[in-house]
Amino acid sequence: MENSAPAPDSRLPWEFGTQPSLSIGAVDSGEADQLFQVTDATRLADGRIVIANSGSNELRVFNADGSHAATWGGRGEGPGEFISYSPTAVASWRGDSIAAVNPWGTRLSLFDADGNHGRDVSLDPTMLDVIDLLPDGKIFTSSGGGLSGNMTGSSGLVRSNAEWGILDADGTLLASLGEFPGSEFYAIFAADGSLQGGMPHPFGRGTLGAVWGEFVAIGVQDSYEIKAFGMDGSLVRVVRREGDPESPNQADPGPILRPLLRRPAGRRTHQRPEFRTGHASGGILARLQ
Repeated sequence: MENSAPAPDSRLPWEFGTQPSLSIGAVDSGEADQLFQVTDATRLADGRIVIANSGSNELRVFNADGSHAATWGGRGEGPGEFISYSPTAVASWRGDSIAAVNPWGTRLSLFDADGNHGRDVSLDPTMLDVIDLLPDGKIFTSSGGGLSGNMTGSSGLVRSNAEWGILDADGTLLASLGEFPGSEFYAIFAADGSLQGGMPHPFGRGTLGAVWGEFVAIGVQDSYEIKAFGMDGSLVRVVRREGDPESPNQADPGPILRPLLRRPAGRRTHQRPEFRTGHASGGILARLQ
């Protein structure tokens, strides 16, 4: 599917409203609506909203009017508990289950509609960056493609590839979708080549994914192209648009980011899962112009 580039002065025929239809969260209430490191949210069939609050390793549940209803999970390594910047994603799953992703625990935790923990699904340890969860239980995921402690090199922009795939409901690899470029990081390496620190490039390129009807879609931000795959891993659709992506900032990031990346000698960084790839909720994946 080929699309011509829009006119330079064209605009999309819609706009965001000036007021939210619902607001959840407070800056310093000290209550459950004080959120920290929110990574995902989903609306249940009964209107409740479940928020993945990774800063406290909890799922916080709010009624349709925004009032707090319940808190599930918590910090720990036991059943239904989360560790290290998780849960990173939450979604409705098969039946009336709610699934929450705990990548550092290499598992998917399943809860019933009342918040009771039912069981865990062990995830393929090479595919822990969950992009989205499908209602039939399949899991859209990737290997991440960010920084890792065993990297060596010289300071500058780093962009490694990531494997993308679909896991079956039991957490095993069902179909490979191939390798795609990961997100750009600015990395600091010591004189011996060992990684000392790093952070995402604020205007860097990456790869985004989303469930798109009966397909999963992947868009690399180097071009206006989206690839759609079937559940068996076959490429079923390619959507392209004319035009070259423009970067918001072409300046060398070194002078800006280097002072923020100083680390004591020998200190390594461990990449947080929310830095590894973007989560998209629709079928349009395009780089910001």
